[in-house]
Amino acid sequence: MATTIQDGTGTKFKVSVNSKNRLETQTISTDEERDSTRNGEAYTTSSSSITLTGTSETAVLYLKNTDDRDMVVDRAVIFIGSSVGATATDDWTLKIIRNPAETGTIITNAVTAGISNGNHGSSNLPNAIYYRGVEGDTMGGNATGFPIKQTENRYIFPVGKVLPKGSSIGAKVTPPASNTSTRVVVVMHFYYI
Repeated sequence: MATTIQDGTGTKFKVSVNSKNRLETQTISTDEERDSTRNGEAYTTSSSSITLTGTSETAVLYLKNTDDRDMVVDRAVIFIGSSVGATATDDWTLKIIRNPAETGTIITNAVTAGISNGNHGSSNLPNAIYYRGVEGDTMGGNATGFPIKQTENRYIFPVGKVLPKGSSIGAKVTPPASNTSTRVVVVMHFYYI
């Protein structure tokens, strides 16, 4: 006896079975970030443009998840300006800090970073702390630095980190040697799952 699988919406469509005895289906798949964006739960936070007149390491962006849901920090984008005083072979250095110590002037100064919802029809804001730095700001913690060539004016760094509630991430930059004037912006893209 054959069993019929029928559409439950009242249209009476039946399931098709192919010659290999497999159900034929049509699906639409989407990645987590796109789904979070559609639901108004994907964001970018930005350091805004920071002027750097020396060669010291500067904490530029700090992000802490205060939501019960996990936060995924997908990528960081660094925009760098031309460096006055540096040679073309001098590199920038970017450091992504895992759970930086809650010390340092980027945290004590508490300058709120820019925030934007990826869904322009949503007024949701993240349950997070997001601070931006100024030249010379510090942040506890260290990491291996990633060199960035001056010939790059934008670099996309795949972060791919999950931040459970209470976890944080930060970004530090060091301008090229002999720098006397430049600008930098760091943007982090994140969403909730």
